[in-house]
Amino acid sequence: MSDRLSTLFLKRRQFLVECGRAAVTALPDGLRPVFLTESLHLNQLVEDYGALRDQFVTRHGMGENLLANHKVAALYIWLLSKVPAKSLFRFPEDAPLESRRLVMATMMNAVIVGLLGIDPSRVDGLLQDDIEYCLLKEAPTNLEWLCCTLHAHCLLNGARTNIPRY
Repeated sequence: MSDRLSTLFLKRRQFLVECGRAAVTALPDGLRPVFLTESLHLNQLVEDYGALRDQFVTRHGMGENLLANHKVAALYIWLLSKVPAKSLFRFPEDAPLESRRLVMATMMNAVIVGLLGIDPSRVDGLLQDDIEYCLLKEAPTNLEWLCCTLHAHCLLNGARTNIPRY
């Protein structure tokens, strides 16, 4: 792996670690799992993100390898929706299934808020409710739809930007 790619890998990995830790601290004490910062699944997630991003950029012909922040967020959410919570978090044995899904939804919320530049004080719970509903009831089945939905959130609450190679 070249120095540039390894730096990019570490940057993406650190972003996911920060989102995972944010998810843990956002939960009530009784539901808090431990985020597994050394999980091999986390490394695989970062590699899968890079491959999916490259495919997305190639298919949509993005100039200068830039992606809008809502598209970057959609790619992360798409992949996170397919990862079992136990791959990234260690739960107490008696943790209810809902808390496992809740921590993943909260991590996805951290990804969206971070990448879209949404001021957390402007998030009124609807975004979190939407993510929890999608994860608990209706996992996303269409990446383009997910991009469109996150674009709407970005226009409403976020800061539109293009993100090079992130």
